[in-house]
Amino acid sequence: MKRSQHRYKDEGFISYFYPFIEERGSLQSANEPPLTIGVIIMGLDMNAGWVNDEAKEDVVEFRWRKHAKLQEFMRQLWYQKQGKEAPEHVLGCEFNCENLYLDEVDIHELKQKLETFTLPEAKDGFFWGHEWQNETARESVAYDLDFCTKALAWLQEGRKVWYSCWW
Repeated sequence: MKRSQHRYKDEGFISYFYPFIEERGSLQSANEPPLTIGVIIMGLDMNAGWVNDEAKEDVVEFRWRKHAKLQEFMRQLWYQKQGKEAPEHVLGCEFNCENLYLDEVDIHELKQKLETFTLPEAKDGFFWGHEWQNETARESVAYDLDFCTKALAWLQEGRKVWYSCWW
C-alpha cells in the first residue's frame, strides 16, 4: 500500500505511518494477518494553520498525533467559545472535525500553559494517547511553542488562525 493509493479529506492524518509503509512496502509482514487501514489510523489527529481567503481553503501548517493535553486545552476552549460547559468525558464531546478559530488571547493562554507545563490533563480519550500524555506534552513543547509564535505572526498579518481535530 503506497501513499498514492489512498485519498482522504486531508492526507496529513496518515502521514505518521508513511515512513513505515514506504520503507516496508506494506502494512504487515507475510506472516501477519491482513490489516485494514482503519486499524492503523485510529486515534487523535490534530492540525492547525490559517485560512487562505483567496483560495477559500485552510492551509495546514502544523500536525500532531495523539497529543492529549493539547487536545484537552482546545476542547475546553471550544466549549467555552460555544458558551457551553465541556463534558467531563470525551465520549460526550461534540468537538470533532470542526475548526476552532483562535485569537491572540487564546494563543497567549496556550503559550503560558506550555511554558509552565500546566496544560490540562485529559481524563480519558480512548485512542487519544491519554495514557502517555505527560511524555507527549514534554516531547512536543518546542513544536507547540513554535506553533504559538507562528500563530501570533499570522494574526498580526490579519490571517484567521484555526485548530481542528479528528478522532
